[in-house]
Order: sequence, then C-alpha cells, then structure tokens
Amino acid sequence: MTTPITGFPNSFQEDYARIPKAPLPGSLWEGELFQERPDGALIAKVTEVAYAATVTIAAFNSGDEVGINVNGVTVAVTAVTNATATALLLNTAINAATLLSGVLSSTVAGPALTLAGALGQSITVTEYSPDATTAAVTGVTASVVQPQLCYGYGVAADIPSLSFNYNKVKKPSSLSDKFAGVLIRTIGTDLPAAQILATDALFDPNYLMPGQVYTRARENCGVVVEYVGEAPAQGDPVYWICTGNDAGKWRADDGGTAGTSEVVTLTLTTTATNLVAFNYDGLPNLSIASASGTEVTDAANLYAQWLASAAYAAIGSIVDNLDGSLTITFFDDTRHTFTDGSGGASSIAEVVDTAAVAAIPATSQLIANYSWGRPSILAAADLPARAFLRLSNP
Repeated sequence: MTTPITGFPNSFQEDYARIPKAPLPGSLWEGELFQERPDGALIAKVTEVAYAATVTIAAFNSGDEVGINVNGVTVAVTAVTNATATALLLNTAINAATLLSGVLSSTVAGPALTLAGALGQSITVTEYSPDATTAAVTGVTASVVQPQLCYGYGVAADIPSLSFNYNKVKKPSSLSDKFAGVLIRTIGTDLPAAQILATDALFDPNYLMPGQVYTRARENCGVVVEYVGEAPAQGDPVYWICTGNDAGKWRADDGGTAGTSEVVTLTLTTTATNLVAFNYDGLPNLSIASASGTEVTDAANLYAQWLASAAYAAIGSIVDNLDGSLTITFFDDTRHTFTDGSGGASSIAEVVDTAAVAAIPATSQLIANYSWGRPSILAAADLPARAFLRLSNP
C-alpha cells in the first residue's frame, strides 16, 4: 500500500456540502495551479433574523379548503364550524408537517396564528385560499440568512460605499454584480478550526464560515467546480450564475430561454345584417355593423381593419386564410384576452393553435476568458455534478 502524500496537490480544491474533509477512496478530485496570483477574500458575517408572521382566518365558509404555502410547500385543511376552530386545525397541521419540521412553528389564539421561523432559515409564506375562506398572511419580520459559499464558487465584490475594504466578497445576487474571483485552496492553506469543529451549531460546517480570510483566484488556475444544467463540454462558454438558489455556481449557458408567441385562429360564422365584432385585451372593437353573411367576405373586411389599426398592428400580425378564418401571431410571449362582440346569430370563435410561453430571463454572466476542460463528472449520491474550470490568463 502506498502511503498518501498529505498536503497540496493531493488535498482537494473544493468543499461541497455533505463531503467529508478528506477525500474518500475512489473519489475523483482534480486541481492545478500554474503561475497563480491568488489573493485574500473576506466573507462578512450577516446578522441573521428569524422569520415571523401572522395568519388570520377570515371570510369563513364551512367546507372550504384553506391554508398557507411555505417555500413551495402547501399546508391546508378543510374549514370546519367557525374561523377559530379552523385556525386551530390549521395550527395543528403546520406543526405536524414533516417538511416544515425545524423550519417553521405555529401557535394559535382565536382565529389568528403566529408563525415563527427557525434562525438561519430563509422562509416565504403566502396565503393558500382556493375557495371563499381566506388565510390572510401579514408579515412581521422578514428572514435574514447568512449566504452560504463553498470552495469553487464564483464570488462578487462586496464593497460598501466609502470603504477601503476591497477584499470583501459575497454570494452574487444580481446580474449587475461585479465578478471578484473563484474561492480556491492553495499551497499551505487549510480549513479554519472553526469550520472543522463547527462551533456554531446553526451553521453547516461543510460551508465556508463568515469572517474568515479565504483565497480567491481570477486567472492562471484550474479548479473543479459545481455546475448546473447541461454538462459542460470543452469549447462551451463559461457562465457564472448570479441569481437564485444556485448563485455562485457555474453553467454552460446563461440560464435563460426565449419565449413562445401565442398563435390563434379566429373562425367567423356570420348572418347578413348582423353585427360582427371582436377585440383583444380591451382594445376598441374591430367590427362590421352589417355583415354580408358571407364569411370569406367578412373575414377579409376584419383583416383589412386589423392592418389599418396602429394598436392592433403593434401587438401581432394577421393572415387571411381565405376560408372565413383569420390567423393571428402575437409579437410578445403573453396570453392575450379575446372577446367576441358579435350580435344576433353571428359569432367569432377563437382557437389557440400555439400557447404563449413566457421567456425565462438570464441568470448568469458570461466569463469570456474562462474555459471548460476534461469531461464533466455527473452527479452521484451525495456528490454534486462537477466540471474542470480553467481560469485562463486574459
């Protein structure tokens, strides 16, 4: 058996949640430094604040479903004899919810519940009232949580106004954040004792502790990093995630998607002398006061009105199908509201051919000088998906 050499470069470069301090046999780690120019980076301590809110059962109606949504988890009950009894039932359901255990607790007095979040937990609570009975949520204190950073994360500059502390970094939270480098391990560095011992029971020891000085690199370095989305391949662009839960990690695209425009077909049924009309989104009607009774003719009339209207021409293009129907393709990616204003036996029916799909905005910045190297490592049990990132010399 070969005795392993301790220290760099055999010690790992990154520390991910749930990964022990020392590499396990069979674990795949890789890192390199060449003419590195790392410098110190300080992660500031944030004063954490626990979440608090009240929920009041109102507009009571027996048999309704009512409750709250906590970070995407819905806890609901069926309203019973009165608001006070329903609040008591909801209080029991919240405290019994397995997914909320250790995150949120509730107490009740009359028709009102008082919610208390655990320190260190980012919590958002909204009302869940699909029926007439309501559960009005009133915020008391918003949660403030220490941002968690791992080795291999890209960090943003955290320079308060009128400050000379230029080595302070933070987890990115906006596409306008300024990239400040990648947290790495270098020769002679080790995890601080506070992180190993986890003296703060409320802070996960697998994450970087605030208030310690860490090392960051911006060029001439290679490091294994955690990625999101499709596995990066050599030659793919390198994007730094700046918003959302994955802020600080990496991906091979900007995280955004283009929207899909709505396409609809309007089919006319007309009777001579009847009113034929329609509108979208409450705009003035396109109308024929006295229809010809021939759908092809009436469709051509409405087609010409659409083209002549600046308001309608601005929201979509129109095609006369020459069979008594019109096809409209909207320019944006939202759903448009159709109203048939026809009278008598005449009507206009809308069929949605292609549904609108809203665009997803980009979440990441392009880091033009960086590149991907080596095949990516897919996620496994308790191990995130990783890729080898080269911090190339600009």
